[in-house]
Amino acid sequence: MKWNTKSLFTYLISVSISALLFWYVYKDQNLAEMLERVGSADLKWVLVSIVISMFSHLSRGIRWKIALKPLGYNVNTIKVFMAVVVGYFVNNLVPRMGEMARCGLLKKGEGVPIRVSFGAVAAERALDLILLVGLIATVLILEFNKIGVFLSEKLTVTGAGMLSKLILLGGVGVFLIVFALILYFQRHRLQSFTVYQKVGNLLSGFKEGLLSILKLSAVDRFYYIMHTLLIWVAYYFMAYVMFFCTPETSILPPMTALTVLIMGGIGMAIPTPGGTGSYHLFVTATLLAYGISEPTGKYFAFLLHSSQVLSQIIFGSLFLLISLLWSKKPAYSNAG
Repeated sequence: MKWNTKSLFTYLISVSISALLFWYVYKDQNLAEMLERVGSADLKWVLVSIVISMFSHLSRGIRWKIALKPLGYNVNTIKVFMAVVVGYFVNNLVPRMGEMARCGLLKKGEGVPIRVSFGAVAAERALDLILLVGLIATVLILEFNKIGVFLSEKLTVTGAGMLSKLILLGGVGVFLIVFALILYFQRHRLQSFTVYQKVGNLLSGFKEGLLSILKLSAVDRFYYIMHTLLIWVAYYFMAYVMFFCTPETSILPPMTALTVLIMGGIGMAIPTPGGTGSYHLFVTATLLAYGISEPTGKYFAFLLHSSQVLSQIIFGSLFLLISLLWSKKPAYSNAG
């Protein structure tokens, strides 16, 4: 990453938001008591969750490897796996830099150009985004009674309050439509702005990434989709097995884990280091909707997030040290 005043300022803003959200969630929490509860948790389930997360990282690495095959690159499975874990480690330090870090590591270890490997990462982003949106819709439909009741209680939607909120939502909708029309008709002028170009490049990357999946052979496409599903199934069980760490959460139904996964995923999507703060806020609010007390919700969010971050730091730093022993390879000789 090329640091300058702008990137440093952006990073400091990200860290500040993360710290502010974390403080907001835990400002009334007795941290000493919460840490004591961590020590009394059934830690075998924490280890099971970490093992499952390693399998999800392995599937992500294999999926990345499959995406590079039609481009002429047959890379080492262990190295792509290690690069993925290092990417997660870096994301805990600098948001969104994990992708570049793992692409850089693969360039050193396997000689794959960064622009090529990052194109395959764009395909991952696009597909995972589509799945996340689909899961959000599924959860909202299946768990509407829980989430809807919780939101209605928080918003106290009654009588005139309902009317005012409908008017507000209608106004927001009209504003968004007008704003979209302005963007469309002024698109040629906007092309000169950096933000417009970055958004355009991102959307273009998503499009190219999705189209690259179609270039896979039928067998590779099957395995690519299979590993994509395995990654999300692993994410689900990473959250579900953690319910058994404490008596309060062990009684939660399996569907709750899917809601935690989705809401936690939204929290992780916010550009804070490792999702710190934002993840805790979303998961705590989710468990409140399922009748879990606020202190327990905060404790569970802390335990789940911290265990995963700690494992990423330990294995990521270990794999980063191992990668220093890799001999630097020239441009991949089998490409073409």
